[in-house]
Amino acid sequence: MTPTIIVIESITPQVAVELSNDQGPQGGQGVTGSTGPTGPIGLTGPTGPTGPTGATGPTGPTGVTGDVGITGPTGATGPTGPVGATGPTGSTGLTGPTGPTGATGATGPVGATGPVGATGPVGVTGATGPQGVTGDTGPTGPIGATGPIGVTGPTGPVGVTGDTGPTGATGPIGATGPQGVTGDIGPTGPIGATGPTGPSGATGPVGATGATGPTGADGQSANYYDYVAKTTATSGSPGNTFLLWDNATQTSATQINVDHINADNVDIDIFLALISVGDVLVIQDKANSANYQKWTCSSAPTIVVNDYIQIPVTLVASAGTGTTGFANNTNVIFAVVSQGIIGPTGPIGATGPTGPQGVTGPTGPIGATGPTGPAGADSTVPGPTGATGPAGATGPVGATGPQGVQGVTGDIGPTGATGPAGAVGATGPIGATGPAGAVGATGPTGPQGPAGAVGATGATGPVGATGPVGATGPVGATGPTGPQGDPTLVIVPQTVSYTLVLSDASDLVEMNSASANNLTVPLNATVAFPVGTQINVLQVGAGQTTIVATGGVTINATPGLKLRAQWSSATLIKRATDTWVAVGDLSA
Repeated sequence: MTPTIIVIESITPQVAVELSNDQGPQGGQGVTGSTGPTGPIGLTGPTGPTGPTGATGPTGPTGVTGDVGITGPTGATGPTGPVGATGPTGSTGLTGPTGPTGATGATGPVGATGPVGATGPVGVTGATGPQGVTGDTGPTGPIGATGPIGVTGPTGPVGVTGDTGPTGATGPIGATGPQGVTGDIGPTGPIGATGPTGPSGATGPVGATGATGPTGADGQSANYYDYVAKTTATSGSPGNTFLLWDNATQTSATQINVDHINADNVDIDIFLALISVGDVLVIQDKANSANYQKWTCSSAPTIVVNDYIQIPVTLVASAGTGTTGFANNTNVIFAVVSQGIIGPTGPIGATGPTGPQGVTGPTGPIGATGPTGPAGADSTVPGPTGATGPAGATGPVGATGPQGVQGVTGDIGPTGATGPAGAVGATGPIGATGPAGAVGATGPTGPQGPAGAVGATGATGPVGATGPVGATGPVGATGPTGPQGDPTLVIVPQTVSYTLVLSDASDLVEMNSASANNLTVPLNATVAFPVGTQINVLQVGAGQTTIVATGGVTINATPGLKLRAQWSSATLIKRATDTWVAVGDLSA
């Protein structure tokens, strides 16, 4: 520890001492007394109770959801382990003893006294007036009084000042008074502002990916064209209006060749070019739907530009003359059911609300006080100076040195004219000051008063606001697509005018009536078909079918909204909320 220097000011009272011309030497300073031992430090008061924990701050806003990454399957999150009990705080260690006070440094030597300035010149003495005339000698009278003694001759030089006698030893310094009672510990200062929130903890593991919802039914589009069966050939171009099989046993065929000109003399080359792997092909007796063959396109077709198409096929089902084989020149329908493009994955549902926060558990008991840490560095600010103890008794004045020898008194000279005053001689040098005596030993330090009681611990400050919620982890990878549904086209037969219902989506509605009839498209508010829905319409009966829009619905078509003739067909496609387009064999 840094020693405390006690400065004692003006402890020597003013003492009038008559000094002779020869002053004795000054005595040395007495030895400073040793510092008394420091009294023991009082016991530390008990620690006050811990204040209640502040309320938890509000949860910060949820961070922006990051881009959806490809995440592998995440394992289930394990249960959180219980929070361990708080270990007891160690007891406060005893305060170490105060180190001894360092010895007082020696007093520096007194600087030499500067020389006395020269005395100014004495003013000129005025001239003596003339002596009066001597009178006649009178009778001798009585002896007069003795005349005045003549002017004393100049004083001889002052003898050399004798050495100053030694100064008596300084008496011992009185005992230091008892230390004042330690003042009460001031109130605890306010708790500093809460430091910045630490970095957010690592994002917890992503919960297990929920089960993938069922895959929606595949969209479909269907078109059919009139053709004539040809059984007199099994390869090459079948010729305008014909189609053929590459095997005389039609159900054993692996390829079907279709000409680009159908039985209506329409060039459908660009439509045939849209056939792709997986599409369903139906060849049906035009006069009887019970006679049919159902095939799938097994590999990419080969197109002979502006002539015919070779379609590799695999038989799925057949019935009636479709199984035994269509006769040569049978009028057939060649229908193509294409699989729609799989729509985009729907958006991820909103995250459910955060569950309520659990009740805060009771505060555990306060552990025993831990051991006191190492003492901090010594303060660089001196503490207040204690009260000055009483001054010790002044030591005895040293004996006066012997007076120097007085010079011989000169003879009284005649009273002559007073001569001019001689110049005052220079004052002789002042003798060197004797060395300072040693400082007396410091008296013992009084015992230290007991330490004041420790003030109660202030209440714990409020808990800082909870940091912002970390970014949402990446969305897990999309599960595998479910198996493809049955691509078989559903036929919905109707014998009178009909209004579409939601289940007609992607189906074939057959209007089989001998009289004129209507197929009505309802408002979206009544039947909410999704945008992109396709519905196929086939006029099976002789009665002409007209496609009718309910008020508020728009159906675009060219040249009109009537199916041209028996066995004409069209496809309705929903393009907006109440807007449709009809594509197919139509008339005004």
